[in-house]
Amino acid sequence: MYLSRKHKIIIVWNIRTGSTSLHRYLRLHVPDSDFGPAHGKYGPKKGHWNSRFCQIVNYFQIPPEELPTYRIGSFYRDPLDRTISSMAYQQHHFPHRVAGLSFSEYLEEHGKYVQPQWMYLTDRDIMGVRTFDGIDLNWEWFNFHDYENEFRRITSWFGLTPGAKAEKMVATTGNEIPHVNAFPRLQVEDLTQQEIDRCKEIYRADYELLENHGIMVPSRNL
Repeated sequence: MYLSRKHKIIIVWNIRTGSTSLHRYLRLHVPDSDFGPAHGKYGPKKGHWNSRFCQIVNYFQIPPEELPTYRIGSFYRDPLDRTISSMAYQQHHFPHRVAGLSFSEYLEEHGKYVQPQWMYLTDRDIMGVRTFDGIDLNWEWFNFHDYENEFRRITSWFGLTPGAKAEKMVATTGNEIPHVNAFPRLQVEDLTQQEIDRCKEIYRADYELLENHGIMVPSRNL
């Protein structure tokens, strides 16, 4: 979750869409940034929580009638690519959970924990019901697959102009665009058609959501 009351901006972190890098940049450059609950390393208001929009509104106690005055942003990502990235993240941080698993096995054992993107791209609750029906939300989506340009576009909401993109896994302290998480990973070419089809079945709702907004992601026709 993310809130800047000064700039009237809410950002909904979508898992595996570069949100940790954006978090780092905003933490360094926007003084009133509020990331929600405290983080053991970074302190009060500096946590990194992948919360749904309804949870963000409730946590920050934003009156529904004020929501139209906020700009809301989320990144989206090709569901198949996002799932491959999620597996790489698990392999790096929690190797005991996924050691030796094929992509098929990962999907069946852990895919259910990779929450679908519609939870972070809409105001629908866990049951799929709109939480703020009838309220006109100023919500914009950003393309993870054009990350550097889209990073510049969303930070321009704060009047910021980031510098060059930093090297991978470097702890930035200046105006660079961070690249916090970069792990060895599978490529689409490493997957079988059966694995691709199974992933598309699990995240059918995400594909449909993106396509309903005119977004045809790279894996759509695989």
